[in-house]
Amino acid sequence: MIRIASLLFFIFFVCGCDHKMVYEQNKDIQDGWRLDQIINFNIDIKDTISNMEMYINIRHTSDYPFTNIWLFINTLDPQGQYKKDTVECVLAEKSGRWKGSGLGRIKFLRTKLKNISFDSKGEYKFFIEQAMRHGSRPKIQVLPEIINVGIRLQKTNHTDVKK
Repeated sequence: MIRIASLLFFIFFVCGCDHKMVYEQNKDIQDGWRLDQIINFNIDIKDTISNMEMYINIRHTSDYPFTNIWLFINTLDPQGQYKKDTVECVLAEKSGRWKGSGLGRIKFLRTKLKNISFDSKGEYKFFIEQAMRHGSRPKIQVLPEIINVGIRLQKTNHTDVKK
């Protein structure tokens, strides 16, 4: 009986490991994502050889009032070089059906942003801001029903890497 339990534990442990994942962290948002609220991630990069895929994680409720979310993703590399990207994450299909997974009201969607490689070792800082507008009106001051936002980096076998 102990051998069978040990074997099952080993199988679940090996299957549960994510060997490609380099970094993943999600940060909670309380009472709506304010326009001036910047979510930051400091990632210590040690691997400058592997190609990576960068993802944004979005967890929201089914009461989120839009089908997408626009984000500003700012990057500061160890040499002080600054880069700003504007990204749209589509959260729902045209039919209104949520693309994310989850049970009940909570939905989770991981969106691939790009393939990336890192030129140098050191701390990379990523700053994420919500950049939602409502039609031609000004920016939305508080974006409701976003629960958390995160970044995931994972190794890839692809060679088509964009800087």
